[in-house]
Amino acid sequence: MNVKPVAPATIDANDRPDAPGRIGPGGRRGGQAERAMDQVRRPSRMDARTRPAPRLIYVVTEDWYFLSHRLPMARAARAAGFEVHVATNVGADADAIEREGFTLHPVRFVRGRLSPFGSIGTILALRKLRRAVAPAIVHHVALQASVLGVVAAFWRGGANVYAITGLGHAFITPSGNARFLRGVIRMLLRFGLNRRRAVGLVQNPDDRDMLAELGVKPDHIVIIPGSGIDADRLRPIPEPDGPVTIAYVGRMLDDKGVRNLIAAFRIVRAANGEARLLLAGSPDPANPASIPQNELAAWGREPGVTWLGQVADIATVWQRAHIAVLPSRREGLPRRVRGARARGVHRR
Repeated sequence: MNVKPVAPATIDANDRPDAPGRIGPGGRRGGQAERAMDQVRRPSRMDARTRPAPRLIYVVTEDWYFLSHRLPMARAARAAGFEVHVATNVGADADAIEREGFTLHPVRFVRGRLSPFGSIGTILALRKLRRAVAPAIVHHVALQASVLGVVAAFWRGGANVYAITGLGHAFITPSGNARFLRGVIRMLLRFGLNRRRAVGLVQNPDDRDMLAELGVKPDHIVIIPGSGIDADRLRPIPEPDGPVTIAYVGRMLDDKGVRNLIAAFRIVRAANGEARLLLAGSPDPANPASIPQNELAAWGREPGVTWLGQVADIATVWQRAHIAVLPSRREGLPRRVRGARARGVHRR
């Protein structure tokens, strides 16, 4: 990697996010969360003439997740004058990221477990990347990237954003190992998010309250509506003809309530022999709660149940559905459900 070091971003007192007359997110003028990152600002035209663009690193466990959940944000950062870097597990979507003009850095994340010893290699790789790129901002996406990013940020410059998009398997399972892991995660989040120029992003009040209970200061927590959907593509459509069809879109995990959904559908099917259930999504072998492939295939052979597997265009699923179902045991309002609502599909 041939990267030249860049001077740390500075800020003019008249261009601070909390300066008088400056409008912050949600229409507020200034704000405590903005002041926590008061040394990072949007580059002006004069900046482009006098020094290189400030650098922004997205730290994401999977390349496809970056494209599905952070691509519009990254494009906006690029349009604002930032040089965008992406640190992630590199898979089938590497070319799509590079075609956007972003600099891709392969970093290995071991999904499905967040052990201190198994994560050392990832932490060292992130620290090395921060030293080489000298970012103005590092945006960590989801729990694993955030927890490892807290450790990698020790004695490193730059502002840090920690987007807690869900608390994952460790906060659901009652096992002893999970309880120990929850304690470690809580300690690291409390320490990392309370540091100067750090902020935690959450998407629902439960996660906001969880961070507050950990001891994270209120001015270091920001709640946002979510990652958003493409409302131009997902427009309301008429209900389909035929029997009542229920659709679930998501990973095939027990934590998502998929087994409970199957049990409930069997009851519905006994009362209404024409009801149908569509399951769109794949198992996730890296996750301890993943449902085995043979069990999913067996469900697909039951009357009224169709397992579609991975679907590239989710809009095609909602075109066939009357009801979108979210059986998850603990989750906010995921993008797939917002997409269903945009299509006019009823949610249950």
